[in-house]
Formats: sequence, C-alpha cells, structure tokens
Amino acid sequence: MPGQAGPAPMPGQGAPMPSQGAPMPAGGQFQMPWQVESSGPLAQPPKKKKTGLIIGIILGVLLIAAAAVLIPVLLHNQKVNQYNQAVTALENKDYASAITQLEALGDYEDCPELIQYAWIQQDYQQVDGLIADGKYNQAIQILERRISYFGASSNEGRNAAALATELGTLQSALTDYADGNYASALAEYQSLQIYRDQYRPEMKRCEIQQAADEKNYPLLLVELYALQKGDYDKTFLDSPASAEDQAVSDFYYNNTYDDALFALIQPGDPELEALKDGAVKYYHYQDAVAIFESGDLEGAIAAFQALAGYEDSDQYIADAQAQLDYLANCAETYAQAEAYIATGEYYKAKKLFDSLGDYEDAAARSAACVQTLPENGAFATGNGSGSSLTIEAPSGTRSVYLKIYDETGAAVAKVFLRPGGSATLELTPGTYTMKVAYGTEWYGETDLFGDDGSYSQLLNGSAPEFVIESNYEYTLTLGGVVNGNVGSEDLGGAGGM
Repeated sequence: MPGQAGPAPMPGQGAPMPSQGAPMPAGGQFQMPWQVESSGPLAQPPKKKKTGLIIGIILGVLLIAAAAVLIPVLLHNQKVNQYNQAVTALENKDYASAITQLEALGDYEDCPELIQYAWIQQDYQQVDGLIADGKYNQAIQILERRISYFGASSNEGRNAAALATELGTLQSALTDYADGNYASALAEYQSLQIYRDQYRPEMKRCEIQQAADEKNYPLLLVELYALQKGDYDKTFLDSPASAEDQAVSDFYYNNTYDDALFALIQPGDPELEALKDGAVKYYHYQDAVAIFESGDLEGAIAAFQALAGYEDSDQYIADAQAQLDYLANCAETYAQAEAYIATGEYYKAKKLFDSLGDYEDAAARSAACVQTLPENGAFATGNGSGSSLTIEAPSGTRSVYLKIYDETGAAVAKVFLRPGGSATLELTPGTYTMKVAYGTEWYGETDLFGDDGSYSQLLNGSAPEFVIESNYEYTLTLGGVVNGNVGSEDLGGAGGM
C-alpha cells in the first residue's frame, strides 16, 4: 500500500464503486472534513458528537417544553450515535461496515463524502488479491481511481502511480515471456522496483529459455540447477557448498558429466523439464556419436535408438546398420577368397580381396595372390614318344602357357615358356588340338594369367586339328615370331583353357 515497499500478492477481489452518493471529484480537489493516511491511523478523525450535554439540556427543556419536542431530539441523537459508529468503523478500516452505516444516514452531515472515501479505501484493500490472481488491469483501474481521488502529487497518489507503473511493466514482461521474447521479458523483470526480488524466479526462467534458444546446454543445465536451489546468482559454481554443487561446478568448468549429474537437476515443471530433457539428449547424442566413431556400431545403434529421433539419430542408425551389413558381406567375401586360395584359384581370390578395399588385410592378401613366374619349360609333359614338338614363344613381356588335348578332349601335354623361350615335348603320333595363354602375372595353373591374359585356340589353317605323325620333329612358332605358322581364335578367358 502507499507509504510501504509495495503490496505483497494476496487473493481478493475489488468491489465496484457505489451508485449512490456524490460523484468522485477529479484531481483530488475535494476537501475532506478530516485528513487520512491510508497506511496509518486517521490523522484528524471526525469528532464524535457530545450527546451527554445535549441530553442534559433536553431534559431541562422537557421540564418546561411541550412533550411534542421529545421525539425529534431522540431521532437526532440516534443519528449522532450512528454517525459516530461509522467513524469508528473508518478508523478501524472496516470500510464495508462504514459504508453500510453512512448510506443509512443519507445526506446527514458529510456522509456522502465519507462514503466516497470508504469506497476508495475498500477497493484499495483488494489490490493485493488482484495482483496475486494476475488481474493486473483491474488492479491498475483501482489505482488510477485512487490517483484521481487523492491527487497525483499526494503521497497516496504517488504510491498508487508507482504501483500502477510496476504492474504495467510486470504485465508486459509476462506477455513477452508467453510470446517467446525472453530477452525483452528479462529486461522488464530486471527494471522492476517493488517486485524485483519477488520475480527473481521468473528472471531465471527467461535466462533458461535464452540458453535453450542459443543451444548453450551447459548454461541451461546450470541455470536450471540455480533455479532449483534458489541461488539466482549461481554462487555455487565458485563456492560449492555440497557434493552436488561441486558436481555441477565441475560439469560447467570441465565438461565432466554422467547420468548421475543429470539426475541432480529436477525442475519440477513440465516446461522446464522439457528443456532439461533436450539438453540431456544433446549430451547423450554426443556420446552416441563418439561410440559410432569408435567403430562400436552395435553400441552406437543402441545409443541412437534411445534418443528417439533426436537430431539426425535415425540417419546414424541407418549408417551404422549399413556398415554392419557391409562388414558382414566383407567377412563373407573374405572367407570365399580364402577358399579360392585353398583350391589354387588365386586370381579369383585376388579379385575378391581387391573388392574389399581397406577391409582388414585384404590389400596384402590380394598382392600375395600373384604367384612367382614359373621358369621356362616348367610343367613340361608329353604323352609318350615317337615324335617331338618344339614350341617357340614370342619375344616381349608376355609368357606362354600351352596345353595339348587328344581326340577325346583329354589334356595330354603342357608347358610354360618365358618370353622368347622354347621347349620340346615328346608326343605319341595322333591328332591333337592346342590352346595357348599369354600374360605377365601368373596365378597358377587354374587361373593362369587372370583376366589380363589372352586365351586362344590354335588353328592349323582354318581347322583346330594338328596331326602328329610317327618319327617326325615338329616346330610350333607362336604369334609374334617372324614366319609364325599357326593362327588362333579367342577362347574368352582362362576358363576356356
């Protein structure tokens, strides 16, 4: 109330101004029969009527006057008593009783003026309750009527004006907060004079919301803890008074955290709880990313699934699952490559190892699949005697592998020749077909020179058959040799050999 630091919020409801009585004077020009300070006792209360002397005179007169005079005097005394009771009610700030008694007196003495005063004071008693209920406009209307009644320059008027200004600022702060204008709301709360300390929690909420908007999660959690403790200046950061304070301080300054730390912060408010959950998810997200980057894909999937779609958690889950699937395929491919090595199919193994990229030691295993180039004449075998066949390889960089088949299609002779080399095979007279492979990298007798080699069916003119007669010495000069005497057709690959 005026003259005090400001009303503390209390429940209540303002009463309307009465319709009877003289209208309220503007600008506080009405001259009260006695002056009052609303926060203290009446300065010059109206004087109660001296009924004892009057009664004595009346009694004296009654000895002489006619009996008809007695009734008006008694009625007058009754009004005096009722007036004095109303004044006593005003002194005791029982304005409702005073209004009732004064209205019953009608125009007696200064009753209409006192009724106006009583209504102004009674309405003012409702201001605390209206503020507590958030009915700032109604409270401001009462204060404006009070300013008009007492005058803006009066003590009562100044106090009412200060309170009305404060309520306007408070109302604006609440509106800005509801609209998400947290910086404006905070500035308005900070400008309060009467209610500043009372609204420190609301200021802290503005700071929490600002930290959330800026995604400043360390500050957000610290501000939530400050609100929870009522330590609005966050003194616990530099002067921790408990193990909990120390944990929050370490988190803020050293970024040390765990779920036990998060459990210390209990906002107890759905709106703030949602902000805390967002901050905690941010830290759990960072942990999940670290797990993903460490290569623990299954652990990462579990961590991201717990975040229920936070940020790009679903994409991380998809990526981790894709990598798990890829690694499973790699393991299967790696095992198949090893199986090829076991059967001497080195080129097939090499291709699989090459497809694995940097998976485990696939690159090294691929390089090991290239076999040492055999010596000239290696693998030389024939199927008997009676005739000989000398094979001459072309010069250059490519080696030669030749296989000879009998009429049944069985391989009966073979030989490996280095570039420019030659070798002689002993053969039983008969009809044969011959196939030849050329290449630079050797992958064994199954895959030969791999896909980089060339593979041909030799032709004797236009036919694939070569007749070896008894007691003859034949020379087979392969492609690239001057005066070469055979042709060829492509076999498509080592599988055609």
